[in-house]
Amino acid sequence: MSILGFVIMLAIIAYGAIGSGMPLSACIDIPSCIIVVIGSGGGLLMAYGAQFGAAFKAAFGGSADQSALAAGAAVFRTWKTYSLAWGFIGMGIGWIAMLAGIGGAGSPVATAGFLGGIGVSLISPFYGLFFAYGVAHPLASRCARRLEASAGG
Repeated sequence: MSILGFVIMLAIIAYGAIGSGMPLSACIDIPSCIIVVIGSGGGLLMAYGAQFGAAFKAAFGGSADQSALAAGAAVFRTWKTYSLAWGFIGMGIGWIAMLAGIGGAGSPVATAGFLGGIGVSLISPFYGLFFAYGVAHPLASRCARRLEASAGG
């Protein structure tokens, strides 16, 4: 069922993009995605080390003990926070790129650099929100729900 929920979420985003007259490709920006996913993933590896991989096993594995489920819930709650933070770090990177495209006094604006910076600054928080509330939060909830079920039964 978790895959179905993820597909529905992606379909709603695609519908919103297409319904507003925007091409779906406008929602795809590889540098912004790398900033959010790799940045937040690196933070998780620094914070949790080997528990990072165990969290995914706890969320998707058939059986997991209570300590693995508790660690999984903690890892995914932290990933939610880190994804939001890295989304806004990406926005700052986009602003810097945008302002670098303006140039000095009297120089022409480098349009490609300016517009690329705007793109990164707008889409990075979107990816941060997407991974925080579309991926990490549901996985943390799944681990917590499985933990409660294993403690009660």
